[in-house]
Amino acid sequence: MNSHIQANKKMFLDDERMPPGDESQWRICRSSNDAMQAMLQQGVPDFISFDHDLGGDDTAMIFVKWLIDKDLDSLGFIPAEFSFEIHSQNPIGAHNLRQTLYGYLTYRDQGPRAAVQAPTLPDKESHTLANILYIHGHGSSGNSEKATQLKAQLESLGHKVHVPTHQSDPRIDLRMLEGMMESEGIEAVIGSSLGGLYALLLSERFGTSAFLINPSLHPEDSVFREHSERSAIKAALDSFKTDAPDKKEWPDNGYSQLDWPRITMAIAMDDERIDVPYTVETLTRAHTLKFHDGRGHQFKNVGDLVPHIVEWLKR
Repeated sequence: MNSHIQANKKMFLDDERMPPGDESQWRICRSSNDAMQAMLQQGVPDFISFDHDLGGDDTAMIFVKWLIDKDLDSLGFIPAEFSFEIHSQNPIGAHNLRQTLYGYLTYRDQGPRAAVQAPTLPDKESHTLANILYIHGHGSSGNSEKATQLKAQLESLGHKVHVPTHQSDPRIDLRMLEGMMESEGIEAVIGSSLGGLYALLLSERFGTSAFLINPSLHPEDSVFREHSERSAIKAALDSFKTDAPDKKEWPDNGYSQLDWPRITMAIAMDDERIDVPYTVETLTRAHTLKFHDGRGHQFKNVGDLVPHIVEWLKR
């Protein structure tokens, strides 16, 4: 365990800027080496605010990797109550820092064997049946293996599952799905990746339950990043939000109309396509199932989710 006396409970790692508020409450470090020496002398603080670029070839990633190695060598070097933020203006560097440190802390605190325990499936006659809409991800279809597997298993339990194929274009898809919600009397929505975002937006608009599988909250920065009409696609997503007229920067103003107890998210912690820490943080009020068993963005063995989906439908 870490026995060093913590002179400061917070550390600010930045080669130029000063921390907010009372500077006396912070240990200010200007380089990765400065930060390492501070940890060896005073121990790891409860909170660190990271810049990424520290001048020249120096970056905070050097310090983060050192910090993780020290904790692996001596479990507890990073305290259990530790938290952090990234204040860097380098978006790629910030993303890499967040993924690396968040991923390690999640692995350490929950462990690779901390499997999500699935509830027992009820008998077909013993639970309320639902009219469900499943929305696939970008570039997929209603006939994909994931969609077919979930539809078959849920319908074997008596649920009705609608699985349309959309165009992977929010300007077209959201209105089509909105019409289906109304015409088919949809009571619950399941969505994967881009479909997870669609499910979230429809849930807010219609007040239905939503089950999100590796939702892509900012597709304009991933699958649509190089699209010639990226701005128009982002505008379509923005405008579909219930509180769009009052928003500042979607979705950071908060999904104000969501009924959070009815939102469940299943997320693979090794998802290689979405920003996992950002997604978990943004949807922190949702019921979240974190999977640490190598499912990736594709979410392998998606049928394992069926007992969780049935449990979600009870809420």
